[in-house]
Amino acid sequence: MAEIRVEGRVPVTVPDHLDGLVAAGNTPRVSAHVVDVSVTAVLLAAAGATFAWHSTGTAPGVVVLVILACCLVAALVHGAISVLGLVGQGQTVGMRVAGVRWIGIETGAPDPARNLLKLALEMIFALPTAGVATALVSYYSQGEMNRTWFDRICGTLSVRAESEAPARLPAQQLPEEREIVEEACEQLDAPRHYTLLDTPTLPSLEETLPPGHEPVPQEVVASDSPVPSTWASVDTARLLSDSRAQSDLERSIGLRPKGAVRLVFDDGTKFDLVDALVVGRAPTASGEREGMATYTLADEECAVSKSHLLLRVREGAVFVEDLASTNGTRLSTRNGTERSLTPGEPVEAPPGTLILFGTRMVLVSG
Repeated sequence: MAEIRVEGRVPVTVPDHLDGLVAAGNTPRVSAHVVDVSVTAVLLAAAGATFAWHSTGTAPGVVVLVILACCLVAALVHGAISVLGLVGQGQTVGMRVAGVRWIGIETGAPDPARNLLKLALEMIFALPTAGVATALVSYYSQGEMNRTWFDRICGTLSVRAESEAPARLPAQQLPEEREIVEEACEQLDAPRHYTLLDTPTLPSLEETLPPGHEPVPQEVVASDSPVPSTWASVDTARLLSDSRAQSDLERSIGLRPKGAVRLVFDDGTKFDLVDALVVGRAPTASGEREGMATYTLADEECAVSKSHLLLRVREGAVFVEDLASTNGTRLSTRNGTERSLTPGEPVEAPPGTLILFGTRMVLVSG
């Protein structure tokens, strides 16, 4: 199952060529535009100040020409670097500073034609309105993966420049990754054969006895009755092969509360869920949820709602309920199926299910 992380929103299922990328949020995209516009504004301000100085009649003509020539050269260099960078790496000067790049949605790589088309469209909207129209259209038209109207028209996507594939939990692994893991496990479980090295020959008993000792008998009389084996009643303990057996063992020896289900959050935190738990950025247990335990998650992007979801254990099964969150909650099962939750309707999450909410996730371990 290929996914793309989206800053400020929940992950989105995408084709394999977009797997592991991070769709850029509003902050880095706005920062990139601010840098590019600021450079242009500084050059225009310098040129305007030079003309104003020249109009007073006190400015030397040579100095005015030099300043205007420098502004023109700087503008041309900035424009050339931005256009060439957009064609080659999908980045203008401002986008390089902010760590953003444009790629083609169909290829996952910088697309020169589509990138230049998007730049032209944004410039057409920006020039007559001093950038206001471009900002409004981009803000109110952005949808899944933070794509704006300009992105949808041109077939582009804004991503973080250094996107890397995130580490996957077992429920997120692609089929080929699972095959590699299963093959490794089979190799670990396979019987091992060891070859003993040559060992030195021990001296015989006759050689170790002092001189004059009676000879050691070479034949002994043994009973015809078989000797009972001391290992006949010993059974080999079978190794634990799944998380459910491991969970049952931990409960039986007191490592977990009886009836608890282990939750593993994406930051490595483990939580033994016994009754009910409200999860969110600043969860509260009031009203119908009064007395329930709460768990606070760090979320710099504010993609997780204050009280995002409710986790509850019923007869050893975990039920997930979305608490009318802004970005919703999704379940991803071991067999690769996904479903979005309807707020207020609890849904069972079997062991191995990955719960996705905002930019965070939690695994139902069992």
